[in-house]
Amino acid sequence: MKNIVVNGQTLAPAGSVNAEPVEYYARKRAGLYNAAVPGQSVDICTAVGKFISLEAELNRCLIGMEEAVHVALLGLLSGDNVFLLSKPGAAKSTLAGLIGDSFGGGSRFFKKNFTPDMSMSDLYGPLSVEKINQGLYEREWAGIATCSYALLDEFYKGSSTIQNNCLEIIEEHTISLAHRRINVPLLGVISASNELVNANANSATWDRFGYRLELQYSEDESEIFEMFRAKGGRANITTRMDPEEILLLQAYIDYMSKQMPDDIYRTMASITRKLLDNGIRPSPRRREIWSRAVIAEYLLSWPEGRPLDMNDTDQYNESLSAGANILWVEPEQRSVVSEIVTLSSKSEKAVIRKFRADMECIRNASAKYDLSKAAKAYGMIEKAMEELKRNVSSPKYARTVEEEILKAKALQGEIYSNAAKNVKKEQ
Repeated sequence: MKNIVVNGQTLAPAGSVNAEPVEYYARKRAGLYNAAVPGQSVDICTAVGKFISLEAELNRCLIGMEEAVHVALLGLLSGDNVFLLSKPGAAKSTLAGLIGDSFGGGSRFFKKNFTPDMSMSDLYGPLSVEKINQGLYEREWAGIATCSYALLDEFYKGSSTIQNNCLEIIEEHTISLAHRRINVPLLGVISASNELVNANANSATWDRFGYRLELQYSEDESEIFEMFRAKGGRANITTRMDPEEILLLQAYIDYMSKQMPDDIYRTMASITRKLLDNGIRPSPRRREIWSRAVIAEYLLSWPEGRPLDMNDTDQYNESLSAGANILWVEPEQRSVVSEIVTLSSKSEKAVIRKFRADMECIRNASAKYDLSKAAKAYGMIEKAMEELKRNVSSPKYARTVEEEILKAKALQGEIYSNAAKNVKKEQ
């Protein structure tokens, strides 16, 4: 394996040096030591830069899916699973496929559409006759057991047996056999679904999907225009992701999730307490996922060209916003979680995310508005735009705020247009 260099410090992968203790660890799969061994080295900023390049490529291919693209890459970077929900045709599977293309080679990406009659062989490969003759129950490993990235399409349409058999591999990236436990090269899993099933705190499989995001069809005219021109799934992805580098990054992120400033942990504890007070109880696993997500977001958002500093409190506060897509358990909790994370983290990114979500809720209901409801919604949008401008003053978000304001003003016009049409229908 390669070495990874962090601010001039070279970290070598486990197995290449005889040193203790393990200082950086990716959940029992990759340890990194403070030592250099012969071989190729990669700087952490270069490795993370591939994620940034891939994100830019994907956003050129998939219009209006910026948040879904970012969440999917956060999940891969931190080594946690992603669940995407939407009506059919929202390019969920296309997104996963394009990320899979970035690994190169057909065996690197595994795609499976789950059905009730799906078998274990469809996932892991057929039973090995040779091993059985040796008295061992083992398979000719294939599918998810040999890939770097996997799309589990409509995961909850598979049988409970299949789902339960996926728990270990999608959580720990290992397979336990009667006589041994094997590591698999799997680095990330994304599940795309058209409906929510078992979305509750009692579902073990649901808790394994760290990042959860619902996608909507774009109704913005300029985005729809760009969609007609975009390549989408036909695009040729040129960024090449290196599985070894990703595993090293996951190890570093796992370690750094326990090394943040105490003030950040206090803020995270305060946010968790507020969630509990509102009846929202994310599991300890989800809090661990949030910690890793903060580091992954920190790295992806670090300003290009600046030396990496892992002690920037403002950057950590900004990165806490990743919890908005992690900490909710049941769908009706999403807006409350988003609001608590936004207000508590003082994150401008979270403020923007909440503004977009609020606008989406208004848009979804606008088709039923009469003139009275339209006037009320118009006022809500005005207030939201003022709060957005007041709470997001950083120059790096200036263009984003300007674009969101323009979209919100267009929504105001759309609301009155819908209300007028409803009045005519009634007449």
